[in-house]
Amino acid sequence: MSEPYFATGYVRLLFRLVGSERASAQQLFEGTGCCEADLMRADYEMPFTAQMRFCENALAYAGPSLGLKVGYQLQLAAHGALGTAMQSAPDLRSALATLVQFIPARASFFSMTLVEADKLAAVEIATSDLSKRLIPFFSESILFTLTHCLIFYTGQPGSVEGIQLTYPPPDYKLDYGAAFGEPIEFNSTRTRITFDRTLLSLPSPEADAIAFAESVRRCKEQIDQRQVSDDVARGIETFLLENPGKLWTVDEIAPLFAMSPRTLIRKLKVHGTTYQRLRDDAFKRQAVIYLRSMSVEATALSLGFADTSSFRRTFKRWFGVTPSAF
Repeated sequence: MSEPYFATGYVRLLFRLVGSERASAQQLFEGTGCCEADLMRADYEMPFTAQMRFCENALAYAGPSLGLKVGYQLQLAAHGALGTAMQSAPDLRSALATLVQFIPARASFFSMTLVEADKLAAVEIATSDLSKRLIPFFSESILFTLTHCLIFYTGQPGSVEGIQLTYPPPDYKLDYGAAFGEPIEFNSTRTRITFDRTLLSLPSPEADAIAFAESVRRCKEQIDQRQVSDDVARGIETFLLENPGKLWTVDEIAPLFAMSPRTLIRKLKVHGTTYQRLRDDAFKRQAVIYLRSMSVEATALSLGFADTSSFRRTFKRWFGVTPSAF
């Protein structure tokens, strides 16, 4: 199964908001396998599991209402090509339809639906691949995106008719009214934001047909690239698990997928991973299985290591302990 996706730019924003001190930075990166230097590289794509651990750490450090604090910073411009498309769309209906269609280009764990009734319209939001603790955090963030979009098109706050949320009221529930307006309903069967349907026809103050078309094209391209990269990543994972006993290099693997090593590296980067990470994950799984019934020496040989000492060093890098201690 392919890994869920979350744009690393959001993690950088979160780090800037929370990680202002060295001590807090150490707490934020704990258990992620990443560091500040990695995150600040423009070409770095943080693995999804590391991103979610980072967000968990941020909540523990900054408090459970962090989603509201982050949400205030999530103006449309913070969403890359998707945000530009929403700003330059001809009207609010087109802007929200674009968000619904292309939110996977920024966060694959969201699925959204634009619903139009008699007098009201709503955007319904569903989440997947998120821990129970992170659902409020990300729900608050996406609700702010929608609220900022309404303010951008109407020119003023106060357009929200109501908010429904699937989770229980948090300790800071009173802050929701100030953030989104009233009424707020918790423990609902769905998460959604409701507003006057007539607002959907409002024109954008920055409508630009050329900018809109170009931004939509970039969103489509991002999703297409991720789909191709997902397929390649799954193929590599399967190949490595089914062909153990050799430390396959990227130069050996790439031709098997009809591409150059450079192209393979680029496609995996779009997926938010690297060949080294895929190979490590496959070998880690195999190593754990082998060590249940084989000696350390036999495990090293079965995985393709030239000597046991190399395997011991690699295993300790993977798990933080030696194979014998494991």
